[in-house]
Amino acid sequence: MEIASQSRLIGDDSPWLRSGLILCCCLVIVLLLFSTTGAAIVSLWRTSSFSHGFLIIPVSIWLIWMRREQLRLLKPTPVFWALPVLLSLSFVWLLARLATIGVVQQFCVIAIVIVLIWGVLGSAVARALLMPLVFLLFAVPFGEAFVPKLQDFSAWFAVKGLDLCGVPVLLEGRFISVPSGKWEVAEACSGIRYLTSSLVVGFLFAGLIYRTRIRRIGFFLASAAVPILANAVRVFGIIFLLM
Repeated sequence: MEIASQSRLIGDDSPWLRSGLILCCCLVIVLLLFSTTGAAIVSLWRTSSFSHGFLIIPVSIWLIWMRREQLRLLKPTPVFWALPVLLSLSFVWLLARLATIGVVQQFCVIAIVIVLIWGVLGSAVARALLMPLVFLLFAVPFGEAFVPKLQDFSAWFAVKGLDLCGVPVLLEGRFISVPSGKWEVAEACSGIRYLTSSLVVGFLFAGLIYRTRIRRIGFFLASAAVPILANAVRVFGIIFLLM
């Protein structure tokens, strides 16, 4: 009776073992094919703005491990509809490489990994792993395009705050002139580091704590708005206190 139970358990695990081996081989091939893009992602992780990228994959693995009991009830089934999606993403990556648009290449590679997991393990497994798979997108070091907008908002907010406080102020581009001198809202004052880190933590917290979609979306949006506003207040406070 015990031998039959053990053999049945091995038989139940064999689809996972087979699919796991196939997935690992496919992921290795993807890493080899897109090694230049992967190296670019890791190099940006070494900067202060995107150092959180080193934690994304380990945290995603931990989120998957938390769902291990749920996954045992599912059977991996390949989805062949993933093939045209993979081809489309590869084509977009090629166009982005020809146009030297790094962030698009990086998003395509991460998306290829996600679609590959879906294609090998199936839709039911992908739905169970939706949060850790979407979390992988934060591995892409994105946000540089928002730096000028963040600088402009911080400068505008600081000027409005100083004006409300009765301080004579003049805004010229990103330079703020007050009676004591001139201040510049530089790239380092954009708050991009706070924003990217807050988005990662906000997404993780919302997915683990809240159960309704509305609360998750609301908390994630708040995790984007709060650091932007807090950075603008910081710029205003520095100028107001040191002028």
